[in-house]
Amino acid sequence: MTFSSEYVVGLEQIGFNNEVTNRALLSMMEDIASLHSASVGFGVLDVEKSRKGWVLLNWKVKVVRRPKYNETIYATTWSRRFERAFACRDFEFKDADGNVMLIGTSKWVLFDIDTRRPQRLTEEIGAPYQSEPDRYVFEEEIADVVYDKEAVENAESYVYDVMRRDIDINGHMHNINYVDIASEALPKEVYEAGHWDEINVSYKREIKYGDKVDCRYVCDEGRHMVAMLVDGKVNAVVELK
Repeated sequence: MTFSSEYVVGLEQIGFNNEVTNRALLSMMEDIASLHSASVGFGVLDVEKSRKGWVLLNWKVKVVRRPKYNETIYATTWSRRFERAFACRDFEFKDADGNVMLIGTSKWVLFDIDTRRPQRLTEEIGAPYQSEPDRYVFEEEIADVVYDKEAVENAESYVYDVMRRDIDINGHMHNINYVDIASEALPKEVYEAGHWDEINVSYKREIKYGDKVDCRYVCDEGRHMVAMLVDGKVNAVVELK
């Protein structure tokens, strides 16, 4: 079962050349995913009662054509895969003429707010989503970002102090903020090169309020990666191409 919504690109959502930013695109994807979940009883407003919420493990996004200011985006999402341990969701954004502007996929776990542990996904939870395993936007399955551990250890450090504004309803740093922080860790010439049309993010551990995030930038054959460490352990990796 697909779920659709429309978004109009506003002034606060644009950057270079009046085009929508990666943060805004990820926000739209997150929003439509939340709306879909709300329609089957697992939305944001249900968290307080159920004490369970969806937590993102991976993003994989490719921008085909970047929307501009005041352009309408026709967004569609659907549950593609539902396993006991995780669920996968795909996305497709089109313009008014039906041309694809963005494709994306993601992996999620259902998280217990009180125990801070993932929950097993039951048939009762999965059935309302009516997953479509034969409909997918990428041929390959979503996977963690591969990086050179030695290169990360030897890279220069940019430290970010997690603030209250970074925290989401699940009590940890909002997933989109990882991409913003990674952008701050990029070298000046890399950042000023413009938008990055391929985004891959692996979330490994929670980052919480007050944490000092040690960001390490590594470039590997056009893959710009930022590993985010807390207390010496990699909590997330952001890859931009």
